[in-house]
Amino acid sequence: MNTLRDLNCSQSSRIHNSCWGFQGCHVEFKTELESNYLNVLNSDLRPSPIANTTVYDVSRPCPAEWEGAFDFVINVSTIEEIPHPHIQVFENLLKMAKIGGYLVVTFDFPGIQLDMFETLFGRKIEWTPNPVTGSSSPIREDHWSNLKVGYFVIQRL
Repeated sequence: MNTLRDLNCSQSSRIHNSCWGFQGCHVEFKTELESNYLNVLNSDLRPSPIANTTVYDVSRPCPAEWEGAFDFVINVSTIEEIPHPHIQVFENLLKMAKIGGYLVVTFDFPGIQLDMFETLFGRKIEWTPNPVTGSSSPIREDHWSNLKVGYFVIQRL
């Protein structure tokens, strides 16, 4: 939520919470996101009985009406789980952001195809001396303490 706030996300911003998940911290995040913002779309690969969700496979191009439609596109800690080239998933997600909008992606390492992103960005990804892990996350989950969490914030120009 802090990243959205820092990027001047307003209550009326259109947000796509992609791969929102069905359990644990993902449900907590969805609930908090919807309590702070009015225009949130939550999608995942599988249908859900939970309100305000839709089906979308991020390994495929988005529906035409979603192209350039969102101020913020979010993918929280799932891109590394997708058995598809992560760069293509990244491109599909970025295409949904408006010009001037943002794509915010968090990911677990190991897991993400990091070398592909380093090639795309033309730089080595640097690690902070105090990485976020499952044990140090605001929504603590000690069983993920072996993973480090990284994130990208990309503005579509």
